[in-house]
Amino acid sequence: MTIDLTPYIQGGQPKYRSIANALAEAIEAIPLQAGTKLPPHRELAEQLNTSVQTISAAYAHAIQLGVVSSRVGSGTFVSDNPDAKEVKFLDTHEAEDSKRGIDLSIAHAINTPQIVNILRDVMQKLANNATSELLQACRPIAGLPRHREVACEWLRSQKMPCEPDQIALCNGATHGVMLALSTIVQPGDTVLCESVADHGLITLARTLHFKLVGLPLDDKGIIPEALDEACRGKRVAALCCTPTMNNPTTDTMDMERRQAIAAIAEEHELLIVEDDVYGALMPDRLPPLSSLLPEQSFYVTSLTKTIAAGLRAGYLVIPKHLVHHTLPRLRATTWMATPILFEMASMIIEDGTADRLIDWQREELAARQQMASTVLEDFQFKAHPYGMHIWLELPEIWRPDEVILRARQEGILIAPAGPYTTGHDSAPHCIRITLSAEEDRARVHLGLTKLAAMLKRTPPPMDFVI
Repeated sequence: MTIDLTPYIQGGQPKYRSIANALAEAIEAIPLQAGTKLPPHRELAEQLNTSVQTISAAYAHAIQLGVVSSRVGSGTFVSDNPDAKEVKFLDTHEAEDSKRGIDLSIAHAINTPQIVNILRDVMQKLANNATSELLQACRPIAGLPRHREVACEWLRSQKMPCEPDQIALCNGATHGVMLALSTIVQPGDTVLCESVADHGLITLARTLHFKLVGLPLDDKGIIPEALDEACRGKRVAALCCTPTMNNPTTDTMDMERRQAIAAIAEEHELLIVEDDVYGALMPDRLPPLSSLLPEQSFYVTSLTKTIAAGLRAGYLVIPKHLVHHTLPRLRATTWMATPILFEMASMIIEDGTADRLIDWQREELAARQQMASTVLEDFQFKAHPYGMHIWLELPEIWRPDEVILRARQEGILIAPAGPYTTGHDSAPHCIRITLSAEEDRARVHLGLTKLAAMLKRTPPPMDFVI
């Protein structure tokens, strides 16, 4: 069902608490009967313009208050707990703890004061040399020619052959994926993807009204036989996938798997949309899947995961015969990507700063992964040696919502599996741990250590979690 929480949301408290308390108020004021099913996490996140992680924390806190209950595989429901009102009254709405929580939930490039200083110097040079063209440009829609030429050379260094007139500059990889899919997908079409995929793609399916069908995975990504079977006897509009360091599972296709997927796509004339935001983190990287089938592939990458989260310079390589179909969608969604941003991106690519920063990210992530493998040695998990995520299988005695809530109480932020699960299947009994949100490696170590110790304990009864 749809429920409007806006009238009940109050400030002066953490956002997840505000939403949880608004939910309690709405349940009492409307009123909602016990057993009423509440909106899914993604739907409520979109309605309130917040993250799925915030909604997960809000629902977990509402469980703590006793106003809702969760049933694995079924959803979240209004609780029949008669003491819920009193429990809510006992909630003191305290402000955030003065000690900042350890963030193991957000995926972006590691940020340090040194990196900020490097990029500040670049921005100073840009300010001193900004031309009228940069400040006044509103055409061409695809981006200024010199920015696309620089992008082309950089993408070729990433083993993605292309020409400048195939490249469209966009506001990050999410924008690029949206442009690609809106070019080739109509409402009601079927798009294939990994069974556990980036939550942005799942949200995009709701926005563009296409059906997302997840395919079985192994440690090398999508299983070829499953892709072939899904394409037989039915119309499939596209395959959208992340062959390198899939978010959140970290699965990475080897060359043999990439060739197999490309061969099946070619046989079925299946268009591919490849999200390669993590590809540059791999040393001696493999050619992108799109490079094996360029006339059937949209290739998307950006600098947000490898250099700086705020440097939303996205690059979309479009099959030549579809360029004129994609550019009107670029114009409709943003007119053209911000030229000043791409001037900065082009500067650091041309002078080698981008490569140096990516090298540093790669080395630091490798060190953090080694550290994590030691701390988490008693658990089952998947990770890429140079990746920013860990996909950890929870002990059977822990429920995912309990883990998220208890970890938050311990001052640790992590991401549940639910937002990454396609279709209506139950979410994997896993959590995603991200090693890149904290600038200080020691804080990551502390967060992992506290999380590991917590998961080795028996969870307390939810009624006694305060």
